[in-house]
Amino acid sequence: MNLKGSCYEPLFRYGSSWIQDQVVFGSEGAHFLGLSPKKLVKQCESLPLSSQVRRKWLYHNAAKVLGIGKYAR
Repeated sequence: MNLKGSCYEPLFRYGSSWIQDQVVFGSEGAHFLGLSPKKLVKQCESLPLSSQVRRKWLYHNAAKVLGIGKYAR
């Protein structure tokens, strides 16, 4: 995936560093693209992100907000 000059370049640059703890994956609009949430997650797994950042985006950041899993209150 070539991000240079794309509108997604800042998301991946800052989402992998400064704001990695604030990005939360959402699949609400996936059906408009003809994608199931499972297929969308599969595509997210191929994004140019470290595995640590990917886990934060796909699970840990939302779990913190919702207070579930190891983040349960």
